Amino acid sequence: MSSVPTWVYILFFALVYMGYQRCFTSVVKIKRLIILPVALAWLSLHGLWTSLDLTYHSLWSYALGLIIGLYIGFMQLRDVQVRADKSQQLIEIPGDWRYLIFVLVFFAVEFIINFAIATTSSIAHSGFLIALILFISSILVGIACGRSGCYLLKYWESAHADLPVYTKHSSRAS
Repeated sequence: MSSVPTWVYILFFALVYMGYQRCFTSVVKIKRLIILPVALAWLSLHGLWTSLDLTYHSLWSYALGLIIGLYIGFMQLRDVQVRADKSQQLIEIPGDWRYLIFVLVFFAVEFIINFAIATTSSIAHSGFLIALILFISSILVGIACGRSGCYLLKYWESAHADLPVYTKHSSRAS
């Protein structure tokens, strides 16, 4: 673990903090819903693109995992109620402990994948392992995108409600 760069620890604690914050009901700018999925997708694709020998079949694996993840992420929130302040572009998101679990799983999977690639060069050349790694990684990215997409859809479908720009944790997630 001494060879792990410092930025990995910083990223881990930032993700834990973000996941913990989502355990409580909060009001956020709508653009914040887009930042994490885009960042996770970029990290996933960049890390895999620069570390693995990608093939046509492995990219299909990534696409399939992405579709499955989008479905899972969307379905997790399909019954969630939100309030939207359209004039300030704010959305009130209910607390959800599953998000903390998600970011921890995403970090662990990406860490293990990158650690395995760095320490075992044969993984980067195994077609089956590349496809499996891409599949798992893309499911996690898809879940993040599906969750954000569901919140965005609920925002657009919601009636306008006046919301404060920032609220402290108003209730614990159940």
